[in-house]
Amino acid sequence: MSKRKITDNPIALRSQKWLCNALIELMHEKPYSKITITEICNRAELARETFYRNFSSKEAIIKYCLEVKFKDLIKKIKNNREDICAYNVCLEIFNHWKKEKEFLKLLIDNNLVHIILDQLSEEFQSIGNFIIKRNESDEAKYYITSIYAGAFTNLLVKWVLRDCKEEPEEMVRIMCEYGPDKERFV
Repeated sequence: MSKRKITDNPIALRSQKWLCNALIELMHEKPYSKITITEICNRAELARETFYRNFSSKEAIIKYCLEVKFKDLIKKIKNNREDICAYNVCLEIFNHWKKEKEFLKLLIDNNLVHIILDQLSEEFQSIGNFIIKRNESDEAKYYITSIYAGAFTNLLVKWVLRDCKEEPEEMVRIMCEYGPDKERFV
């Protein structure tokens, strides 16, 4: 399992950001599978020891990059609790990822969709109490949010591969009309 050291140390956070940026830059130049940790460290101008103090693998860096990109989205959804409904949550997600389509395309092109799915699943777990209407067990919430994470990941991937030609509102309409039961949302 890929892991990142969770810290609030500003120097470690800066190093994590630099390693993330270095990997993304390198992915614009060559396939993810061909990028070495040494190349990432050289690009970030950091020692390998710094890499291993912060991350367990290249995959952990990608996961961190996604976490950072999700942070503002999830905060916005949680802060607008009064307006939470299937439509608004979906619209926030599609608007957010339309702005990040180049990053998602880079992950898709490098066969890293599984990391997108894993991170989206984690993020949906964190907002499960906000989006699930009924009093459900933790186990049920886990599966319910997994349904949405899977549907969103698949739809996002297809949408990004079509260069986000459809407006976010159209994607939300599709998701709300044909996705998992919208009546289960608050």
